[in-house]
Amino acid sequence: MSRLTGQAEYCRWQATICKQKASRGAREYAKLARHWATLARKFELAEQISGFIQWNAQRLEPPEYFDAR
Repeated sequence: MSRLTGQAEYCRWQATICKQKASRGAREYAKLARHWATLARKFELAEQISGFIQWNAQRLEPPEYFDAR
């Protein structure tokens, strides 16, 4: 399971609240719940991409003993 950012956790929390309201008959909240869940997945994807970019940048750094004079 990937580590969730604060933004993704917040979106999932909002989606849960909307699902609860939708189950009580407030149908407009079902659509909002889907939007919050989608936004959470987008934050997770952005975090995964950021992590990959950081990993790749570290992997491509020359060793410390390399002197490029």
